[in-house]
Formats: sequence, C-alpha cells, structure tokens
Amino acid sequence: MTTLADLTPEERAQCRGMWCDFPDPDERTNLAIYVGDSPNHKGFCELIHEGQLGTLTIPENLTPRLDLPRAWAPDGQPVPGEWEDGHVFVSYDDPDPWILKDAVSIEGLSEGGMSYYDAPPNGIEVKLDKFGEGEGKARRWVGEWEQA
Repeated sequence: MTTLADLTPEERAQCRGMWCDFPDPDERTNLAIYVGDSPNHKGFCELIHEGQLGTLTIPENLTPRLDLPRAWAPDGQPVPGEWEDGHVFVSYDDPDPWILKDAVSIEGLSEGGMSYYDAPPNGIEVKLDKFGEGEGKARRWVGEWEQA
C-alpha cells in the first residue's frame, strides 16, 4: 500500500481532505483526515483524528483511502454534490399520532434504497394521520465519489 511518504509534495498536496488509515498508539488502525504538511513541524503531517484538529504524524503513518469520499477538495472547497429529495414513510403500531416510537424509513428518489431509523432523524418532519401512519419529506447531500 502506498503511504503519503511515497508521494511527491505535489501529489501529497492533492491528498488534502482525504481519509487515511492512521495507526494510533495502541496499534489499532483508525481513520483520519489529512489536512496537509505541517508548516511549523518539518517532516510532519497535520490531520484531524477523533474530531481533533492538530494531530501530527509522519507521512509513513498515513495510507490514503481511495475507496472513501473526500471530506473536502484539495483546495479546501466542499466536495461537489447536490441535494436529493426523498420521502419519509412512517407506520406505527400505536394509533396515537403523538407517540413516535417505531422505525422510520427514508426512501431516496434517485436510488429507491431504504434507510431505517429507530426514530425520525433531526430535521425530518413527519405528519401522522389518526391511524398512526404518515408521510413527510427529507433531504440528503449526495457527493461525487472520486474514481479509485
């Protein structure tokens, strides 16, 4: 597998915003986002690891994950994509429309795939009828995957 150490500085710059395999001190492999070469610590890379910006490591420790979508483009801009509208279908065993306790499914219009939740996710409004069934609308961001 190719690590960031195997790349030229120009190639490494194109990896900014990519997810990488990163071994943490207890030898487990975790994911981290490559931010760039450190301007203050020569020979080190800056990354976001476990939600913390500023983690430093050597390039030999980072293996780009070409199978995962970027967190952002190399120039720092958001990854291209678009909003996809979907529908939320709800069916509850309890006829009380104020009790939301069963699974919710979201169907994407472009793929027709279903995602299941224990409760309606934040930002999704569901209107139920007197029988405890309902329908609502949902949106999700669909980004473009890079070719591996």
